[in-house]
Amino acid sequence: MIFLSLPMPRLRGLRRINPVLASVALFFLVLAIFWPGQALDSLIFVADAFLWLAPFLAASVLLAGWLRAAGADQAIAAISNRSATTMILLAAAAGAFSPFCSCSVVPIIAAFLAAGMPLGPVMAFWRASPVMDPEMFVLTAAAIGPGFDLAKAAAVFAVGLAGGAVAHNLVRAGRLEGVLRPGIGGCGSGCGPKSATLSLRWAVWREPARMRVLLREAWQATFFLGK
Repeated sequence: MIFLSLPMPRLRGLRRINPVLASVALFFLVLAIFWPGQALDSLIFVADAFLWLAPFLAASVLLAGWLRAAGADQAIAAISNRSATTMILLAAAAGAFSPFCSCSVVPIIAAFLAAGMPLGPVMAFWRASPVMDPEMFVLTAAAIGPGFDLAKAAAVFAVGLAGGAVAHNLVRAGRLEGVLRPGIGGCGSGCGPKSATLSLRWAVWREPARMRVLLREAWQATFFLGK
């Protein structure tokens, strides 16, 4: 009976705790209790990885917010849909020689999606990027030979093309919709002007309403990708 008389608002407040952040905190708490040395090593590893990723993360969220505040996301989507094949080819080629690993490419592609780029080109970039990068290309050519290196680069390019083509056709068939979680890449009700109602204007800093959209989108993307 005493338990039933406890105030419920505190219990309901637990629902607002982010499960990802809570899981990370619990994980490090368990490490600190049972393996304090490993907890310190893990914290250093995570901090080092995040610092390496931070410039790409910052550039991604600011670019996504700026494009949406400028009203450019709809234009990007329209251009990409009209020239889907060309965009997938370019994205696969860019991904094959981008310097992003399998972890660091995730915030990049999520920012692309938040900026309005269709899933086909994003998937082409996503599939190709972690498999090859400029450093790997040079080291492979020196250690194994240019023939194997070129064959691998061609295979990576083909993987990107295949992923982009499959994703593009699934989207056209209506099998893939809402690729980003709610609250990312768009505002909910009552959150101010949306990019779909904004005319194209690159100088977003001249209009307070557009700056609010930029800051809101950048914050939402930062919280989502930072996790």
